[in-house]
Amino acid sequence: MQLAFATKKLRHLCTDPEAAERSLGSTAADNLIDRLADIRAAESLTDLLDISSDIQDGELIVYIELTAKVQLILYANHPGATWLVGQPVDYEAVWRLRLHEIEVQGER
Repeated sequence: MQLAFATKKLRHLCTDPEAAERSLGSTAADNLIDRLADIRAAESLTDLLDISSDIQDGELIVYIELTAKVQLILYANHPGATWLVGQPVDYEAVWRLRLHEIEVQGER
């Protein structure tokens, strides 16, 4: 799969293991590295395990839990594509994701 990042800060966090560990803790940082590798190795969303998804405002949002308190929030990154609530999603056709946020429960 192709993976893009919503911000330079997210890209840095995902490409610098020390920065990830400082920001997320060692367990979440290790899981982040593993899950990013899984995403890059996958051909489509059907190849990823333990994900959940939602459709909001025509966008497909994918959630991947790193720990009980940390999750990745990714958006399908197919320009012009629109997903409709109540319609089945062809996960095999989703092969581009944009990491939108690393959500840490209790922060904000």
